[in-house]
Amino acid sequence: MAAQAFGREQPPVTPEQERALHGTQTDCYNNLAACLLHMEPVNYERVKEYSLKVLERQPENPKALYRAGVAAYHLRDYDQAQHYLMAASCSQPRDVNVKRYLQLTESQLSTYHQKEKQLYMGMFS
Repeated sequence: MAAQAFGREQPPVTPEQERALHGTQTDCYNNLAACLLHMEPVNYERVKEYSLKVLERQPENPKALYRAGVAAYHLRDYDQAQHYLMAASCSQPRDVNVKRYLQLTESQLSTYHQKEKQLYMGMFS
């Protein structure tokens, strides 16, 4: 009976404790995304998932923006990759990794738009 009562009673959480908990969770998700990028093979879906959890609480977190952009790039969602990488670039304009992935993304988008243009030209010629 005592074990059941123990499981039901929970002390109230203060706003300060709540903020600390959210901060710790956010840091953990950010670190998980970073670790996943170093594993082989990389699970980009999970990198994106964890990065988005960070961005829910910290929308301007440059590391999470970069990692979400890298994940979107490798998942071939180039519009999303560009969105996240541009935002990361605003807060980290000198970061060579952000620049490199932004260039790769813009190159992929350019290629895609050229192919799309050729396709439509062929349809209406």
